[in-house]
Amino acid sequence: MEYTWNIDETIEDQPMPVVEVVPRFLTGEDAKNLCTMLFGDAVFYEASTDNQQRWSKSLLQEKIRFLSQFASEEELSKYYTVYGAYSMLQEDIQRYTLQSETAPEEDLRTETDWTLKSETYYNGGEGLGDHKNQKLNVTTRVGEIDYTANLTVRDQKSWQMNMFDVHTGDGDSNVIGSLQDALLRNTESPTAQQLDLVEKKAQDIFVQMKELGLGTFQVADVSIRTPRYSRETEKTKYAIVAKAVPVIEGISGLLGHTGTLNQVDDLTADISTSYSPVYPMAYTEIVFNVKGELLSFYLDGLTKVKNVKNTNVATLSFEELFARAESHLSLYDAQGWDLINGDNADIEIEINQTFYGLGRIAASENEESYYYVPAISFRGTIRSYDRTTGELLREETETLVTINAIDGTII
Repeated sequence: MEYTWNIDETIEDQPMPVVEVVPRFLTGEDAKNLCTMLFGDAVFYEASTDNQQRWSKSLLQEKIRFLSQFASEEELSKYYTVYGAYSMLQEDIQRYTLQSETAPEEDLRTETDWTLKSETYYNGGEGLGDHKNQKLNVTTRVGEIDYTANLTVRDQKSWQMNMFDVHTGDGDSNVIGSLQDALLRNTESPTAQQLDLVEKKAQDIFVQMKELGLGTFQVADVSIRTPRYSRETEKTKYAIVAKAVPVIEGISGLLGHTGTLNQVDDLTADISTSYSPVYPMAYTEIVFNVKGELLSFYLDGLTKVKNVKNTNVATLSFEELFARAESHLSLYDAQGWDLINGDNADIEIEINQTFYGLGRIAASENEESYYYVPAISFRGTIRSYDRTTGELLREETETLVTINAIDGTII
């Protein structure tokens, strides 16, 4: 193991609050407002269910025409290279061809009424779980691109969900959605000016969300995303990802800590010995192509302020917080950082960013609440090398540790 500290940032020492928050569950009206914000006056239809397909003959023929552009394995491999992709495309063409033989001429799709429904409405009672989730799935079309918006809400003692996402596709064919996404991203690498324009566009969306009563967010990171793995035949596909953090009582949340989907590891309550509802950490991102066209939108774990416990809580010094981070990181060996390569890898970690803001912990005395407290997080780039050949096996930047600035505990 080799650690390198390489941080050159100014941390603003300012009064920090302790804020109690509770879930702010989304409604059908919220979904309507979000969809209108993203797509304007587009028409939104209820997504097809397993028991009721609503495609007309002309819509099915349009899907067949679109898929037929990629009907050779060579052409498909330029855009979509997952295992079994060609078979899935052929199956969709055959399925739509069969459906078109008896499909009605008129469009039988139903415009959504924006009401949440039991998830059994969409899945026919199939799938895992107790079927107590409430859902709203709608589709729309902008130009030549289909979009599906999904809202899932669950307010149960067992666990809670509150997630809204938008992505390409008609909600019926994974192949169509993936190909439409690939076509939107089939561009040259983004320029610095395009990154700036996307950041402004994302921040404008967050301003509108605040006006809709969905909380305050600010862009915390803008980066270029390319496929992590791709075949030689595949064209390079670029996307620009704008990640946001919640702003609570004027103080920003922590990127990475508030942006993780790992719910249990980021709560201080030990759920094996004490009960605390599992509610996802706040996570918000918008993905565009280099032209600023929407690829996806994701909003999870929305909260609202219940009570401000303290407006200027006492915190540990930055020197002590850095020392605790160093002590904690020293406990990890190579296998701790890389479970796949483990004993056969040498690990280099460059700690190159720190964020000081509000991190979320469980409020142990109230199973419905959480606290946002002053916290500091350290991000770094992890590089693992094959011990024999020296080949670079992995290089990823991620949050390494987040520390409660009040008591120094790891959160």
